[in-house]
Amino acid sequence: MSDFRFAGRWLNDRRVMALSGDDFRAFVTAGTWMVENRTDGAITDADLDYIPRFTRSSIPNLVAAGLWAKSAESSWQMVEYIGTQTSRAEFEVLDNIRRAEREKKARQRAAKKASPGDGPGGHVPGMSRRTGKDRTGQEGQAGEEGSEAPLEEHVDLVSGVVSSWPTAVPGSPGEWESPDAPGSVLGSVA
Repeated sequence: MSDFRFAGRWLNDRRVMALSGDDFRAFVTAGTWMVENRTDGAITDADLDYIPRFTRSSIPNLVAAGLWAKSAESSWQMVEYIGTQTSRAEFEVLDNIRRAEREKKARQRAAKKASPGDGPGGHVPGMSRRTGKDRTGQEGQAGEEGSEAPLEEHVDLVSGVVSSWPTAVPGSPGEWESPDAPGSVLGSVA
């Protein structure tokens, strides 16, 4: 994507501020056209037909103001283009960087898609692959094996449907039960 930058110093530049409304619009729209078409500030007489609402009567005023200069029989150059706008060479470098980043991302996506265990019946997005046995908590830190039920008891790994949520039973730190288990505080109705 390209854009025409209106340099802040032009707000106080007598050459720009003295332009009529039509001449100012011609300066900005022609500059935008130059950037978008990557001409490095050059414009030919034939190109002027492609600039919306450009009036050819603005050309002598832009030249007289020192904003444009005649470069050949029927072409002009925006005088401060290189100092204020992105050049064709800079655009090409940016295009190459963006292309390389797109290709890299495509390779990453293809590699991720092809990795084993991530297809149907494998990893369910949003669900941990861990069963909880390696987690550290009060019991895990003491070296005891966790009493947590494996993930397979709560989630259908093929469809990803959660059949029950493991919950902590109040008053029993570290004890996990299914809410549907007999005698469960959360599963029973008082």
